[in-house]
Amino acid sequence: MRAPERKERCEGCGASLGEPSIVDHHVVEDIMNPHPRLVIYFLEFEWMCTECGSHTVSRHPGCPAGGRLEKNVLVQATLMKFHERLPHWKVSEALERTYGFQVTPATVLDLTRRVGDWLRHEYMRILQRICSAEVVYVDETGARGDGVRHWTWPSTAGSKTFVVIRRSRGKKVLKEVLGEGFGGVVVCDGWRSYPNFTGRLQRCWAHLLREARCLAEHVEEAGSLSEKVHGLYRRLNVPPMERLPPGEALRLVEEARALTET
Repeated sequence: MRAPERKERCEGCGASLGEPSIVDHHVVEDIMNPHPRLVIYFLEFEWMCTECGSHTVSRHPGCPAGGRLEKNVLVQATLMKFHERLPHWKVSEALERTYGFQVTPATVLDLTRRVGDWLRHEYMRILQRICSAEVVYVDETGARGDGVRHWTWPSTAGSKTFVVIRRSRGKKVLKEVLGEGFGGVVVCDGWRSYPNFTGRLQRCWAHLLREARCLAEHVEEAGSLSEKVHGLYRRLNVPPMERLPPGEALRLVEEARALTET
């Protein structure tokens, strides 16, 4: 807490002021100056066997397997490159300006490669989770890379999302990610690649509600259908803290299925 100097006299008439009649507070936020880089010295032991001539090396488990930069540097460089979308030379300048690290743009590229290798096991574990899920939410969004049209394909099951970027919007991407023998339900929009891939489909609620409303606006007989679909969504879409017990939820699901068949 920082307090100002006390005023002894009134600035208007010069009378004695005494204690302040009002004490106010102003909260101000700031950031610390960048911390200097931390240099850690690791000892490494090496033995040469006098019997067979082979080498035996002992290294501290915290010492990086390669290079002179630790995990936090790799993480910050990767965030700057892919989250903040900085080119390699700007990441190089930001690391030097903020942390005092002098690395070339080529080194920044190598750092992101090392992070990719580091995360590959988790990447494949998420893919296995997606491929074995009973329900997967899939979408495809257009994006341009080097002036060429690409498609970003996120696949979500539970709390896990697997993303690939391909130049195709066709079913071959679904075969690549989910596998030709995928037996789960795919929740998706109405793009033709999905029914060409599997017959186990569910339209996502956003598209279903929008299309039901649009149909009701153009076809009078579709009004009751739109009302039923929106009413069903309101009954199913409850906050996590208010969700029904499993038995009651199952009853509601069966009721919803019966409603869709009428």
